[in-house]
Amino acid sequence: MFPIYILDGETELPATGTYYVVASNGMFLNKDTGLVRAMVKVEGIAILKSLKPSAELRLPMIPSTIIAQSLLFFRRVYSQHHSEAITLLYYSKEKGEFMVDAPPQETHFAGLKYEPLAKFGDLGFQLVGTIHSHCDFGAFHSGTDINDEKNFDGIHITLGRVDQPYFTNSVTIAVNNNRFKVDAEKAIVGIKKVEYQPTALSKYRRMLGVPRNDLGVFSDDRHNWLDRFIDGADNFFTPVCTDQFYDLILPDGKDYRNFPVSAEWLARVEKIKFKEFGFKDIKDDDVIELLPEKIEQTLNHNSLQIKEEVV
Repeated sequence: MFPIYILDGETELPATGTYYVVASNGMFLNKDTGLVRAMVKVEGIAILKSLKPSAELRLPMIPSTIIAQSLLFFRRVYSQHHSEAITLLYYSKEKGEFMVDAPPQETHFAGLKYEPLAKFGDLGFQLVGTIHSHCDFGAFHSGTDINDEKNFDGIHITLGRVDQPYFTNSVTIAVNNNRFKVDAEKAIVGIKKVEYQPTALSKYRRMLGVPRNDLGVFSDDRHNWLDRFIDGADNFFTPVCTDQFYDLILPDGKDYRNFPVSAEWLARVEKIKFKEFGFKDIKDDDVIELLPEKIEQTLNHNSLQIKEEVV
C-alpha cells in the first residue's frame, strides 16, 4: 500500500518513492518508476474503499403551520405581483422551536433577491433554511436556486403550483455545494399526498421564460422560447403537470386556508423589472399583459379563495 500524505504546509514530502498526496486542489499521485518521477492529479486513491456522499437532517420535522404560513403568503404575492416569493426558516435548539419570516425582497416571476433580517439571532434562533415559491409551475430546484444555495448549508423547500388549491414541493438538503433530496413526508409534519389534476385553462400562456417539453420537463432553451413567446400572437398551449400534489393537515384540524396573511410580510415585497434578471431585450409588459385574466381564473377555480384579510 502506498503511503498517503496531507499537504498541510508542515508535512515534508519524500524526495523519492511512490505515494499519494491530498491537497486543497485535489488528490495527486507522486509516481516514481526509477526512470521517471512525476506528480499527477488523480480522481481518487485506488487503494482505498469508495465512499458515497450522504446527508442526514438533524432537525425536528417542520410543523405544518410553518409551511401553511409560507404557502398563503406565496399565494397572496402571486395574486398581487405575479411573482415568486421567499420565507426564511429559523430554529432555536434551546427552545426546540421553529420560526418563519419573510425578509425584505425584490421579486419577479423569474426569480428574487432578498436580505435576511438579523434580529432573530438575538432571540436565539439560527437561520437553517429557505422556503420559496415557483408561481404557477412545478416545484424543483432550478439552476438559479442551486447557485443561490450552494454556500447556504441547510434545508431548502420549493413550493410549486401555488395558483392551485393544492401544491407541489421539492425538499433538499444543501451542504458544501452538494444537494440531497428529502422525502417531504419525512421532513414536514402533516403533509399528505392528494389525487389532483390541475384544471387546464384555455388560451393559457406561461409567464416564465423556461418552457416544459412534452414530458413536463423544463427546457434550457430560454431565450429562443421567449422570442417565440412574444412574437407569436397565437402561441398558446395547455399546461402539463405530472408533479405529485400535496395538502396540509394542521394539528388542531383547522383549515389553514382561513389563516390571515401578515401585512408586514406583504409590505416587504417589492416587484422589480423583468430586465433586472438578465432579459434586457424584453419589456415587462410583453410578458405580463395577459396574466391578470389567467390568474383570476386559476385562483378562483376549484373553490380556492384568496382571503383579503391581512394582519
